[in-house]
Parts: sequence; C-alpha cells; structure tokens
Amino acid sequence: MNIGFHGYEPAFESGNMMTSTGSSHHLITLMNEFARLGHYNYWFGNGENSIATSISLDLIPNMNIIFLFWRWPMPDYPDRDTAYSRQLSIIKRAANLKIPIVVHDQDHKIDDKMKSFLTGYAVRLTEPSLHPRLGFESLMYPSSYSLTRKYQPHSRFGLAYIGNNYERYEQAKKYVVHPRVLASFYGNWVIKSPSRETPEQVEHDFPNVLFEGRLEADQVVTRLANASATIHLAKPSYNETGFITMRWAEAASAACPALIPSEFKFLESVPKIGFVADSQAVAENLDILEALKDPNHGKAIVEWQREFVNQYMKPDRWVELAVEANDFVTPQPNEEGEKNK
Repeated sequence: MNIGFHGYEPAFESGNMMTSTGSSHHLITLMNEFARLGHYNYWFGNGENSIATSISLDLIPNMNIIFLFWRWPMPDYPDRDTAYSRQLSIIKRAANLKIPIVVHDQDHKIDDKMKSFLTGYAVRLTEPSLHPRLGFESLMYPSSYSLTRKYQPHSRFGLAYIGNNYERYEQAKKYVVHPRVLASFYGNWVIKSPSRETPEQVEHDFPNVLFEGRLEADQVVTRLANASATIHLAKPSYNETGFITMRWAEAASAACPALIPSEFKFLESVPKIGFVADSQAVAENLDILEALKDPNHGKAIVEWQREFVNQYMKPDRWVELAVEANDFVTPQPNEEGEKNK
C-alpha cells in the first residue's frame, strides 16, 4: 500500500528541537512499521528521510489511505496555518477520490462544528483516549520506546514535569505547589507570551519549582530517569476521556514512577497505584520513594504502567486500520509504476 501522512512535525527533526513535546516519535514509529511490512510512506509537505518521500498533493490519487495528525487555524504562526489549509485540501481531494482518511485529533482541537464538517467527508476520527468522545474511535499513540531500563531509586531525586503550559496551569497548582515537593519543570512556563500567564506570575505561583526551559525531545527519557517521579498533568478534556499522551511511554521507558491525578478517567480494572488526590498526596509519594520507606512502591508503579504501554501503545491498530480500509480499495500504481503491496 501507499500510505500518506500529514501533520506539523517539521521535517522529522523535532527530536533535535527545543520543543518539550512528544516530538514526532509516533510518526517515525508508524512509518518504520509500515516500511517493515513492505508498504510505502509518503509525506505531504516538507521534509524527506530514509522512510518517507515528500510529495505534492498531485499524488493524492496514488494513496491507499491517508493519516492526518490534526492541525488547527493559527493565524499568528504562518507555517502552522499553512499546514492547516493544506490539510483541508488533502481531505477534500482524497474524499472526492474515495480514498480512506483517518484524522487523529492528538490535541482535542476538533469541536462539534468541525466534527460535523469532517464526517460530511466520510473522515474516520480517532483520538488517543481510553474513553473517546462521541464520534471518535480510540487509537493510542504508537510507541517503540525501550522498556528494559531497570528501576534504580537510589539514583533519583525530585519531581520532574516535562510539558508546556497549555491548559494545565490550575491542575499544576493543585498537584505540585507544596513546600515538600521539589520539582523541575521543562517547557515554555516562563517564556513570555500574551496567551499565557506572565513569567512573574508563574514564578510567584510556583515557589517550589525550578523552571528549566525547553528541553530537546531526545533528552526527555534521560531527564525522567534521574527523577524520583513525574506526574501526568492533563487539561480537563484529557481527564474526562482518559487521554494518553506519549509522556506515558516516555516515563515507562525511563522506569520513572508516574503519578496520576485522581480525576483522570482510567480503566476500572487497573489498580489505582500512584493515583494522587492533591499536592499532599504527591509529597507523601515522594517521601516514600526518596526515603525508601517502601522499596517496592516505585517499582510497582513502573511495572503496571509498563504493562499498560506494552498492551495499548503499539502500532498494530494503525496497521489494522489501513488493512481494513483497503479491503474495499483497488490498488493504484505508485509513481514508479509498480503495483502496491
């Protein structure tokens, strides 16, 4: 099959960028898996590497399926706004050709109005949630992070949070601000922006936090491996749907116990080890982990979270979607004139 992709991972280089985000790890994981199975990867936009070829929209008719990592209008950022417009063009052209389209809403930015617009084009909507919103299917980020690092509590200290200040401010205050919680935050927290709290306000509200600035994505696991714990802060809609970010896989790879806010809607069948109700509970967990009051506590959190990542965060379902969609699609010649596999 010819597999088309589109998003805003700039030229597949975000692993080397100061983003403090999940970078394009999931994209590279998917492309590697499709290539391993003998399929062809194509990227609508800039950037070319050994596993994907950058192509124009003129080659949309050659695709068997297109995965779009949803972009939204951002007039203040011309390159991102261009990605949004290009994405809509892809949807319209592909839909007219009856090419299957999967839109992955990896930021909960598709509202009801846009959902109605997209479903009118027979787009399949997905999101990485355990309890997806109406009209969306559950499709977890695919991870290829190694899960072999040993948990070594003696080499760890403090709480590390890696992520930007987007719709998590009040939750961060609820769970992190405590005199016994020594924390390091990596991200845009004290970078001035009219859309966020001022650096002065942030410093005032979080007296116990050291703000380290943005972190290169390929350093995330190393930083987490040196922390006693991390915490999966989430915006309200993520809590309501059990939205699993790539941070879960990164913490599991680092063998870093990840504390989870109690309002996060998880699976009922999983023991709530490491779930916390407030900053006092965070402080108590850090006390246990750092004073080794219960040597098995951190290991138990890491083990069940690794089991979760191993079970749910695989590329298998993405491949299944492509195969299912193409049960009803006649393969088209690719640009080399060969038949798709």
